[in-house]
Amino acid sequence: MNLDITFSDSAFSLIKDIFNLDESCMASFRDNLTFGPVYEIYDLEQWLQQRDAIWASTEEYPPFSFRNYSNDFYAVTSRLTQADNIVLWLDESLQTQLAACCLFGLPLIS
Repeated sequence: MNLDITFSDSAFSLIKDIFNLDESCMASFRDNLTFGPVYEIYDLEQWLQQRDAIWASTEEYPPFSFRNYSNDFYAVTSRLTQADNIVLWLDESLQTQLAACCLFGLPLIS
């Protein structure tokens, strides 16, 4: 099975529709790593708490938690170990490139 990872909800929706992909084989990496520091990742729960705290501290955006999305990358980490192939759908933005690099630093993938 392939696991297709996108880096925005719009890309998720567009790629799912164009290629007729099964949503259960997709994930969206919503974490905007330009907001706040990026810590070393040893434990997914600790990472989620840190990222939730960063999003909660921004005045520009409403409080946000990755836990609220069933197809969010963090919610489907178990699929990473089950996937035969991981397909990253990247665009040219620095934000997306940074997020892609972050994925390879996760203990779940390496």
